[in-house]
Amino acid sequence: MPIPDHLNSLIHTEKQKAFPNDFLATWQSHETWDLADIGGDLVEAPKKFKILSEDVVDYNLSCGEKDPLMVDPEYAAKHSPTGGLVVHPVFVTAIVFYCLGDAGKGTWIRTPGARNPYQDIDLKEPLKVGEEITLKFRNSDKYLQRGKNYANLDCYFYNSEGVLKGTWLCALILPENKEAARKYAEA
Repeated sequence: MPIPDHLNSLIHTEKQKAFPNDFLATWQSHETWDLADIGGDLVEAPKKFKILSEDVVDYNLSCGEKDPLMVDPEYAAKHSPTGGLVVHPVFVTAIVFYCLGDAGKGTWIRTPGARNPYQDIDLKEPLKVGEEITLKFRNSDKYLQRGKNYANLDCYFYNSEGVLKGTWLCALILPENKEAARKYAEA
């Protein structure tokens, strides 16, 4: 399903233009709760995320930020404690969605019908424009609670020097299996 015209105006960056944003079109390649393997070693996501000014400015503006440290690259270069744009802490979610791709381990975060009841973001040091981020992750747990299927994803963000920049631990309520996901995708 193509993006509706009224949403096309929200697509600005090169990554956004290239990002497959119709999760309903790829739902069959996403993990569901019953298929999510738990534990094991960290897995490196198939893509890396090069943080560009346009990515940061667009994300920060979409969050309603107006502080010039977050939306004005020239101002931020002169006044920011990081020497550049301040990256919104929740920006890591964009990195995860981009890096995981359309299919394979961890893609249950894109499954139609998934709901996010919990996340814990811990930035060890600020993300910076120009850094290339490698995502390493693992499905850390899945369980039933109040009749719902929960799964946990633990994400670790490293720059190209191998420095751990931060972590994102999230829980999602997921469709139990492909049939349950299909009902959301085809509703």
